[in-house]
Amino acid sequence: LLTVNMEGLPQPFSSHNIQPIQCRAPDVPPNAEIMYELELLEVNEPLDIAMLPEEQMLNLVDAKCIRGNELFQRKEYMQAVSSYQKGNNFLQQHMEREEEEEYVMSSAVKNMRIRCLNNLAATQLKTDAYKECFDTCEKVLALDKDNVKALYRCGKVMLRKGESSSAIKYLRRALELSPNEKVIKLELQEATKLNVANRKKEKDLYQKMVQGLQRSDSQPEGKSHLNHPGRWSNYALAAAVVAVVGMGIFYFIQNHRQ
Repeated sequence: LLTVNMEGLPQPFSSHNIQPIQCRAPDVPPNAEIMYELELLEVNEPLDIAMLPEEQMLNLVDAKCIRGNELFQRKEYMQAVSSYQKGNNFLQQHMEREEEEEYVMSSAVKNMRIRCLNNLAATQLKTDAYKECFDTCEKVLALDKDNVKALYRCGKVMLRKGESSSAIKYLRRALELSPNEKVIKLELQEATKLNVANRKKEKDLYQKMVQGLQRSDSQPEGKSHLNHPGRWSNYALAAAVVAVVGMGIFYFIQNHRQ
């Protein structure tokens, strides 16, 4: 631990040793121990993000986004998430302070927040953090209800969770706003296929329930339904299942028409 104007000799680490450079003889032999002499000149107070001017705060957030993008490209997704979250936290601290003074979000802050959140959502999707990704996209849509990236990722999350009707709703809106995006078209096709398969399963289940009721009614003469053990409980269960399946099909058709 150093204080101002104090000098020190830190313990060298092997991971920082200089390795030979190709095409020329190294100035320092490989695996050599290197001793660094440090002098602490000054200590800066930690930044109070909430008190920074907007422009300086935005520069800090921009740096975090750029760093996050570099980590994303290297597939270091957890570190990228951390970088984007720090940038978003800077924005949040700034807005919380300004809210005390009847804060009105500037377009620059809004655009930076959308950018930071969209990058965060993309990284969360890469790590299969579906709930976190959906929640992040919802924050984007609260700022811009027609944000194509957020709508697309919401649809993709719903599709991965098997909720085809919700996926179609988000993906259709995204495609309306950006009709030439091939990735959106492909995801919408997948969601539609899943929806058709789900409808077929519901229809088959409905038919089986009806057929079960018909078989129950076709008994030999002289035997009363009332005397059959558990007959009324079976009827009640079958009727309940048919009602649930019928409601599911009805709501699906309504959503599909929308």
